[in-house]
Amino acid sequence: MEKGRRSSTVHVLALPYPSQGHLNPMLQFCKRLASKGLKATLAITTFISNSLHPDSDSVGFDTISDGYDEGGFMQAGDVQAYLTRLESAGSKTLAELIKRHESSGRPVDCVVYDPFLPWALEVAKQHG
Repeated sequence: MEKGRRSSTVHVLALPYPSQGHLNPMLQFCKRLASKGLKATLAITTFISNSLHPDSDSVGFDTISDGYDEGGFMQAGDVQAYLTRLESAGSKTLAELIKRHESSGRPVDCVVYDPFLPWALEVAKQHG
């Protein structure tokens, strides 16, 4: 977080790996952050958002693309193809999401990402 750029509430953007065993723990983490007064946004893939229709009073949801918006992992065919496209499309759409929050007046102060998504660190660094 840059000095002098402080809104009333810290905004944490959480980015889980898009699978059940990763989404639920990150959602619980976001709920805990929100209970402590932070603004928490969980970034999930478009496919997961369309499939699950997540809802929470305390946590915001936003989407990124994994490159397979219609079928998610099953559309990819194999793990390597999925991971390659997730990095490519995910990096681009994560950057767009961070910019969108910046222009909305609720900038992201911190990105918490799953260790299976190391590229998220580079995107976060590019946006301060």
